[in-house]
Amino acid sequence: MEIVEKCKGVPLALRAIGNVLFKRTEAEWVKVKNNIVKYITQQESGIMPVLKLSYDHLPPHLRQCFAYCSLILKDTEFWVEDLIMYWMAQGFIQPLSGDEDLEDVGHEYFMDLLWKSFFQVAEEDDSGNVKRFTMHDLMHDLACSVAGTEYCIASLEAEMQMKELAMCSLRSLNFEFLRLQNLQTLHLSGCSDLEKLPRKTIRLVSLRYLYIDGCGSLAYMPRGLGLLTCLRTLNEFIVGKRGKGVGELRELNGLNNLKGKIRISSLKNAIPEPGSSYLKEKLNLKHLKLSWRNEENDDDEEEEEDDDASNEKSELVFEGFEPHPNLEMLVVYGYPGSKISSWLSSITNLTRLILEDCVECKHLPPLHQLSFLKFLRLSGLKVLENVSEIEMQKELSSKSTKFFPSFEELDLMNCPNLKGWWSGDVDEASNAQLAYFRCLSDLTIRQCPNLTSMPLFPSVRELRLNETSWKQLQKTMKLKMTTSEEPSSSSLFPPFSKLTKMWLVDIEELDSLPEEFLQNQTSLWSLYIASSSNLTSMPKGMRFLTSLQELSIWGCPQLSERCQRDIGVEWPNIAHIGNICIDGRVI
Repeated sequence: MEIVEKCKGVPLALRAIGNVLFKRTEAEWVKVKNNIVKYITQQESGIMPVLKLSYDHLPPHLRQCFAYCSLILKDTEFWVEDLIMYWMAQGFIQPLSGDEDLEDVGHEYFMDLLWKSFFQVAEEDDSGNVKRFTMHDLMHDLACSVAGTEYCIASLEAEMQMKELAMCSLRSLNFEFLRLQNLQTLHLSGCSDLEKLPRKTIRLVSLRYLYIDGCGSLAYMPRGLGLLTCLRTLNEFIVGKRGKGVGELRELNGLNNLKGKIRISSLKNAIPEPGSSYLKEKLNLKHLKLSWRNEENDDDEEEEEDDDASNEKSELVFEGFEPHPNLEMLVVYGYPGSKISSWLSSITNLTRLILEDCVECKHLPPLHQLSFLKFLRLSGLKVLENVSEIEMQKELSSKSTKFFPSFEELDLMNCPNLKGWWSGDVDEASNAQLAYFRCLSDLTIRQCPNLTSMPLFPSVRELRLNETSWKQLQKTMKLKMTTSEEPSSSSLFPPFSKLTKMWLVDIEELDSLPEEFLQNQTSLWSLYIASSSNLTSMPKGMRFLTSLQELSIWGCPQLSERCQRDIGVEWPNIAHIGNICIDGRVI
């Protein structure tokens, strides 16, 4: 309690000192208390002496890392990955053994300082990993105090001179007279006029980070890039047309230390190499995007090629990109083949899958085997008719895994020929209790007018339907759900009782919201209805939706007229709603 009193009730100071005292003996607590008294009797006043004490208890390697952070501007969110790179460039990171990865050790340093309250979390990824951080103003003042004059920020004039130099070079780079064998980071992101990397890039033998995203004019990778075996980050690999000095896909074979994210683009230029395996040994690669176009420059001319030949070539190229099972996210964009490679089903740790503008794709591998999959987007698969080619009975009776046990979000967009999840007839009566997404909380279906059959989604919290069939909701309404997976459980919860937000756009077959649909929506907070010209009335059950706070109606002329304040025949059913907007006008 004496220590708490000395901290003057400041939470930051309490956390900092608490971390100093963690797992310490009583004698050490007394020593810390006496040190606080000693610090506070010095000339400094306020809480800074207490924070200085927590700094002094850091090991030397963490003290220099924290002091370096005085260069970060106040009130700035900073990327964790960038900070670790700067620590590495300063030589601050010293692994205990030769086989430890510098980035991993640097991340441990960061987490130690975060846990001791020297940093604060600003942003996390989907897995809970810290992406960006901030420093409390008092901690920033402490960093500036302990750093003294050892670190300083260059003047604005010098900074502008560096910018001018960079601009004179946003089109070509020349390493002719530079000796950069020790260079670890080369950041060229956003150099939109840069047409090629210098041939001598391959001499940067210590390079660990190469950032070239946003370089829309960059046409290829230099031959020999695979010799840079220290590379940890290569966020873009552009496949160029064959030619002198142009690196091919096999350059990836030597880059097995790559980690994090990579986008491989312009795959339309790739030459199939049967038996190739470019990514399978890259166990630290987490996010992979395969693009058959250069998305930074979609104006490049397309060469005429026989459709069948292009299809076969693309499928052979795709086969060579089987990743390590540790991959967590896969995006496939603009793939012209008719089937997705079967290796996709073997990425056991995959949590996010996006297939976009694969306009000729007719066949998908079994997705139900991806037991950790949380997010799926199928967009622009113009000829796809069914998500699964396995019969419903076989897929649901699989004993190896439950049916999409981790699935949280599903987007089905612009798939005009999509008819159902499974092919053939679906026996609703015998499978209603099995064929549903247990954890799905966010569902979007847009421009899928022929979709009439898919697994049910009773636990959804946000629902968006646009130019699609109402039948899926009707089927889900009939489902009786148990809170337990045991069929004998007597605890029931009705479908859509967790729904909070719903968007209904261009649902032409709908003339009224059914009473049985609304009776379970005790949690519905926001309802948006648009471009549904046949929708003319609201059910009486609307008045029982006590949680509903927002109602927006656009482009539904008959319904809009009937919902006018005080005079519309539907007004008694919606008068309790706090915020009502009709055709952009609040009523």
